[in-house]
Amino acid sequence: MVASGNGTLHYQWKRGTLALIGATAPCYTATQAGSYTCIVTDNCGPRVSDVAPVYLATPQTGDLDGNGHVDMDDFARLVGCFAGPGYGLPAGCECVDVVPDGQIDLADFAAFQALYTN
Repeated sequence: MVASGNGTLHYQWKRGTLALIGATAPCYTATQAGSYTCIVTDNCGPRVSDVAPVYLATPQTGDLDGNGHVDMDDFARLVGCFAGPGYGLPAGCECVDVVPDGQIDLADFAAFQALYTN
């Protein structure tokens, strides 16, 4: 998403209803789970971005076969269910949604990579 407007743009990122101190750049990297928005203000006033939900996976989440390890067997299950954003969960892939957002996409691959142990 790219912001445009009249004059100089000013940014303020929020998690939920709380403004994040010092988060006034065009980009922000979240380190906590929550619902994030950005208020972009130009000469005509403020506009609020769409909500960007952020989920933090737990180590148990990546263990897709239940053997106590996040490994290549789990990765094979993730790849087999990959559909991309906007396609929902393929049949039989409900337990493979590493980032529980109802789709198997690159967010799941990124979360899985952070959990990978062997």
